[in-house]
Amino acid sequence: MQPPYKGQKKPTLIVEPQSYEVLHYAINDTPCSVSFRMMAQFKKNSSHLNQTIKKDGKRFSRLYKGKDVGVACYILYHSDGVMYEYVNESRDYIFEETVEWNLINCKITGTMGRGLKIYLRPGQSKTVDIRSTGRGQVSAKISKCTFVIEPR
Repeated sequence: MQPPYKGQKKPTLIVEPQSYEVLHYAINDTPCSVSFRMMAQFKKNSSHLNQTIKKDGKRFSRLYKGKDVGVACYILYHSDGVMYEYVNESRDYIFEETVEWNLINCKITGTMGRGLKIYLRPGQSKTVDIRSTGRGQVSAKISKCTFVIEPR
């Protein structure tokens, strides 16, 4: 896998409406085989949901050299789990965050893993939906989180 998915065995790409993502991979050893599995999920009225997360959720700024450059993560807890809205409202910075959760009785919608890599160019956003599996009290605590903000 090539950046920003390098080192991931099962990368997850979450693509918002009117945007795109590209997954690059290189094969060094031959012969080899490659297989892909794609899951598609569509959410109605996603812009209203994103506005609700930003309005009612808690904002956590991602700082560049101690300065707020418009990159943030909004977190909104609800009765069925938690929603994360990552936004890059900057004009000049690229944002990359690797995050892992300790998930109890819940899962990240669209992936089978416990972590994600978020990569945002200026003006992009990503929504992460963690939902209850219906087996008891939900807990989704972040166990590891690192991020990098770089000028483009």
